[in-house]
Amino acid sequence: MGRPARCRSRGAEAETFFVDELRDFPHNLTARASLAALYQSMGRTDEASRMAADLVRITGATVASTKP
Repeated sequence: MGRPARCRSRGAEAETFFVDELRDFPHNLTARASLAALYQSMGRTDEASRMAADLVRITGATVASTKP
C-alpha cells in the first residue's frame, strides 16, 4: 500500500508532511505525486491537477493519450 493510501485518514497530517518535504526538496517527484494523489483522494481536484501539472513541468514529460 502506498503512502497516500496509508495516510488518507490523516489527510491534514499527510498534507503537512508532503508540503514540508516539497519546501525542502522541490524536485522530489515521489512527494509531489503522493501529494497529488492525496489531494485527489480528498476531493481537492484543483490542487491535484496543479500538482500533476507541476510534475509534467518538472520532468518535461508529455501527457499520454488514452485513445486507442
